Amino acid sequence: QMALALRSSTSAYVANSIAGVAVVQNDLILVAYSYNATVDAAVEATDNAAGGSNTYNVAAEGNDPGAKGGHVFYAIAKATETLTITCTAKSDNGLSVHVVSGNNTALASVLDVAINGTTPNSTTHTSGNIVTTVADDYLIAFWWQEVAYPNTATENGTGFTKRTEQTGHVHHTFDRIVAATGTYNHSMTVGTAIGYGYILAAFKAAAGAVTPQRTLLGVGT
Repeated sequence: QMALALRSSTSAYVANSIAGVAVVQNDLILVAYSYNATVDAAVEATDNAAGGSNTYNVAAEGNDPGAKGGHVFYAIAKATETLTITCTAKSDNGLSVHVVSGNNTALASVLDVAINGTTPNSTTHTSGNIVTTVADDYLIAFWWQEVAYPNTATENGTGFTKRTEQTGHVHHTFDRIVAATGTYNHSMTVGTAIGYGYILAAFKAAAGAVTPQRTLLGVGT
């Protein structure tokens, strides 16, 4: 079993596309996307992989407290190449991409668990809990809001590292690789008190089965 590791992370705003994303065959590609409109379940992620786009599934999606949509998509790279990753165009949009090596390499089973939700106006925000089923999961936390900007975030004692941030949008991504199964959440502190939407997802380093599905705020959370 190959250990999980973050290969790269990048973000863009205003944009629904990021170019120059270098992947190695079987890498896990994570795409966090949010925009200034109510969540649209028809929004998709695609790329320009040779022979046709890698297949992207949805880990979770929903709205922030102001009814602005956010998604986390995931795919397994079918080849070693440099990609342009594009999400369906929406207004005032921004995205972040994490590329992770050492994952399960099976799209149908790489997602362990994912949740989404919202937090009230505050400078401190803590997500709901997830319970992982496989040791050595890779956790990504995606936070977004479209009201108070600029707004920067810092990790607040839950062992995550901030990887990307767009302060005029606003969205932030954090990640963590855990060493054992257990209950995990993410907490951050921001400069301006405002409510956020969040998605917290865990991806496996070892084999296991899960049925990919869309999770909407208020449905299954």
